[in-house]
Amino acid sequence: MVIGSLLVMIVPRIPAEKRATGGVTAFKDGMHFLRVHPVILAVLSLDFFAMFFGSPRALLPIYASDILHIGPQGLGILQAATPIGAVVLAPFTGMIARFTRQGLGVALAVIF
Repeated sequence: MVIGSLLVMIVPRIPAEKRATGGVTAFKDGMHFLRVHPVILAVLSLDFFAMFFGSPRALLPIYASDILHIGPQGLGILQAATPIGAVVLAPFTGMIARFTRQGLGVALAVIF
């Protein structure tokens, strides 16, 4: 389905003067954008640290065998927990616009 969709997709040509630049210029533009929009920098930083320090996927085999003593079947359940949680909670993602303090909501979601 994805390949078929890509084959029938029509992408308009972008004139050369409107195309995004790459390399150091793009990096400078990105840093300028983050300076102008500090909220986006805060959310990106929060997400980075949450993923870097909060993602124990590499340690799951050790947790399953040495700490929880649940064996290969338990390891499978541990590895499936994140995608199952994502599927279960996906219908509720539309509710984020209803929160008045979205930054606090993001911070609490990362903490818990």
